[in-house]
Amino acid sequence: MSLRATRSVLALAAVGIVGLVSAAPASAHRFIVEKKEVTGAEVFKVEGKMGIENTSGEASGAMEIESQIPGARVTIVCDGGSLKDEIEKEGLSKGGEITLETCVPFQAKEGKGTELSECTVPSITIKMNDAIITGAGAEAELELRPSAGKLFGEVEINGSSCSIKGKFKLESATEGKGAICALVRGEEEAVRKYVVCYPTGSTELRLGGEKAGLFGAMTMKIETSKQWYME
Repeated sequence: MSLRATRSVLALAAVGIVGLVSAAPASAHRFIVEKKEVTGAEVFKVEGKMGIENTSGEASGAMEIESQIPGARVTIVCDGGSLKDEIEKEGLSKGGEITLETCVPFQAKEGKGTELSECTVPSITIKMNDAIITGAGAEAELELRPSAGKLFGEVEINGSSCSIKGKFKLESATEGKGAICALVRGEEEAVRKYVVCYPTGSTELRLGGEKAGLFGAMTMKIETSKQWYME
């Protein structure tokens, strides 16, 4: 899939989902499973896919990381991937992991994205915690933070004739901060919850020391397919 086609799929999915966001004001941070607030030591395993997953389990869309690295302005488009996490009271994460798969690098040049076919990008593993925060919007948001310190993981670009090959740290500029994503219809009970990330929420994200953007969507659900929500 071309960079333009991938962005079109992402944009359509994000607009369609975000258009359903309610205008109810956000309240205190709570994690509710099957109409019961989680207040004790109970922990729920959460799994997810990159993209917008339908009721058949198929996901469309991708996740992108874009940044200026030595030699090029690049966008790494990952067409697949998964998420595993554990969430406890107040919607706090005990430590999650995102795996981005089927990743292809594009170079932004002369106003268009060109696939760097001579370069390859192995799967990217991102170690993170997430936490509910209340931003300027009506809905609760998720902040994806590094599991420890500032480091999320590493992006590797390979290829014997690749001019930009190397290993680049994906990290946060500030310890305890990260990328802010919208928790769509966060206060409505459902099996699947959608998280949409925009580059404007990635002000803390860095790739190889340079500012980076995160763009795409994720689908999250409790492993036992329980109804849940966060606010």
